[in-house]
Amino acid sequence: MSPKLAFGGGDALKGPEAEEGLCVEREGLKITERIHLVKAPLGETFTGVYLLLGKEIVLIDTGLHKTPEEKVFPYLEQLGRSPSEIALVVLTHGHGDHYEGIPAVKKVSGAKVAVHKADAWLIEEDLDAALFRSLYEKYPDCFRPVKAEPYPKADLLLKEGESLNLAGEEYQVLEIPGHTDGSIGLYQPQQQLLFTGDAVSGDFLHFYGDPDRCIASDQRLLGLKVELLLASHRYKPASDAVLRGAETGAFIQRHIEAIQDAMEKTKEFIRASQRPVSPRELAEALQGPSLITAIKLLENLVRKGEASEVKAETRYW
Repeated sequence: MSPKLAFGGGDALKGPEAEEGLCVEREGLKITERIHLVKAPLGETFTGVYLLLGKEIVLIDTGLHKTPEEKVFPYLEQLGRSPSEIALVVLTHGHGDHYEGIPAVKKVSGAKVAVHKADAWLIEEDLDAALFRSLYEKYPDCFRPVKAEPYPKADLLLKEGESLNLAGEEYQVLEIPGHTDGSIGLYQPQQQLLFTGDAVSGDFLHFYGDPDRCIASDQRLLGLKVELLLASHRYKPASDAVLRGAETGAFIQRHIEAIQDAMEKTKEFIRASQRPVSPRELAEALQGPSLITAIKLLENLVRKGEASEVKAETRYW
């Protein structure tokens, strides 16, 4: 007989990235002649906004509401460039700390916004409201809905195999779902350069999709020649959000192993339990994953027939 699990309880009222396992770094970093990284504070961590400089300026993500005005625009001005030159924002995925700066960018420029078609709905409201509403509908005992103002819709919907000219360089759009359905990588094969957003996160586990899907995306990236990996945060055990050479593949492999380890420990935890377990209990037992990650680990076992779901009536908030 399959062990039972129960969905219920948990205080998942933080933003999608507001979790432990990340580290603070100094802001402003020149990566190459064309690529600069601005680090926007986010609690005890940061969200990286990458600036691609050419005849026009491209942003990879925007950070939070005040990130453009407080961090990105002053940095551009230090470089002798104007925020009005921003022509395009490419979102690695549709979470608030990556898209909330869009209105500030659009206010000073004619920038268009590009996001994968699967995440387009996520950016159409402030404060991750669409995300939390969908989570509340699926898991009312674990999440609360959020009310917020509407946001501009995406101008460009991205999909697998497209090529984007970003500041004079051609990048391939790669679908790497897991963290979100619409998570993308941006790959420049000549420079062997890869933007990964939050899709690859080392030892830190925070995904909204099936863990097997995350592993498949990581394995795809391992098949690429990557000399420079640019993530959105510094994830332990990496020394920076910017990884070079052999450490790029090791970082991706570390993420795969962390997911696999969490999947095995989830099974062990359920087998050892004498009663149905909640996602919050699992997250605490694993000492690290976010609540949504714990849910997805449990759902993975249900999908494989290794556990069954028990609906819990108790509400914890």
